[in-house]
Amino acid sequence: MKKNPITQQVQPAVHSTMAGSRAKGLAEPGKDLHTGLILSEGLLKKVFFFSLLAMLLITLVSGYNCGFNSDEVEMNNYGKANHAYYASGGKDTAITGVYYKFLKYYGNAFEMIAVGVNKLTGNIDGPNEFNTRHIVNQVIALVGLLFAGLLARKFSKNWQVPIFTAWMLFLTPSFMGHFAFNTRDIPFCTGYIATIYFIVGFLEELPEPSWKAALKVMVAFAFTTNIRIGGFLLLVYLFLFLALYLATNSKLLQATLKNIGGLAVKLGTILVGGVALVIVTWPYMLMSPSSLIEALGVAKKFPLKVAINFEGGTISSLAVPSHYLPEYMLITIPIVITICIVGGAVLYFARRGKYDVKLGLLGLFAILFPVIYAVSTDAALYSSWRHFPERNANTGKKAGTQNRHHLCFSGSPCQAGCLLCTEQPI
Repeated sequence: MKKNPITQQVQPAVHSTMAGSRAKGLAEPGKDLHTGLILSEGLLKKVFFFSLLAMLLITLVSGYNCGFNSDEVEMNNYGKANHAYYASGGKDTAITGVYYKFLKYYGNAFEMIAVGVNKLTGNIDGPNEFNTRHIVNQVIALVGLLFAGLLARKFSKNWQVPIFTAWMLFLTPSFMGHFAFNTRDIPFCTGYIATIYFIVGFLEELPEPSWKAALKVMVAFAFTTNIRIGGFLLLVYLFLFLALYLATNSKLLQATLKNIGGLAVKLGTILVGGVALVIVTWPYMLMSPSSLIEALGVAKKFPLKVAINFEGGTISSLAVPSHYLPEYMLITIPIVITICIVGGAVLYFARRGKYDVKLGLLGLFAILFPVIYAVSTDAALYSSWRHFPERNANTGKKAGTQNRHHLCFSGSPCQAGCLLCTEQPI
């Protein structure tokens, strides 16, 4: 990936008053300042990738035959109906029937993959049909942890933080549990993180991002949005932070203006190409492209009314109190990660001479904006924050996202930047 020197941060020299050994330690990546143990970046990188492999093996063993829920049965049938639509050349339109009244507003990127793998392995309607789905889901979850780590690498410029990020996500109970079988939200989580990672890469290549960088954003955005319509929020991130990068760097702005035609074509390709990919791979949208607007409207205030427990009573999912979401997030996110998020954010911006402030702002915005919007618009939420925040998907045509206890969503961009507090002692 090419990077323009205009966008790169200049690393400050170590302060001259620091002790010689400490200064030397800071100059050697991977050195523990307390023990003097030196771990090369190459070794730390291997630890990161071997950690991912260990996580996959743990999940494959512990998640085998873990069972399935009613939602997954419906989504599996939905995937088969989508396959039937394409296999029949568009003649089988069962997906528009009453059975799929609400499911048709869900994308089917994962379902097409899972059903395809089951067909190839002969497991359709067989005893291992759902085990196969879960294995596919677990591999996709690993990809999500991979991109969370790579995003952490962009924030921290070392391989220590990616290791902490991946393990803290994996060991978070709500994430680890859904890692095994949640075929709706885990793939969305992976796509969401991957798209943010590619957006950062695209911005780093300004003023002349490559076609490779643009196509990565386009494909990741399309995959994410074809799982949850709320993936449209990622386009907001792209254009908002493009404006931020240019507004805060006059030299970069001038260089970009000289290449404005090429940049506009690439941005247009991401937008138009991404939406086109969503439509052609989503049968309900393909039958009526205008349904895209309809899906955004439905996602904003999902019509399904469910009775949910909260503070010892029962409330409607369509009328949750304003403190419902923040309270459940505080309850379900492990305290150690909350501390890392807050403490790490403070340290990250306090050391703004060493780290890219704009990158930190992107991470925080990706976390805070959907929460603030959900609370301010009284979005429909179901059972803790499992349907947050895809129900906010139409923010005046700005999209939101959905998660099922998704620490991966709320934690990974934040941990990528905020676990910097683990990089070196205060």
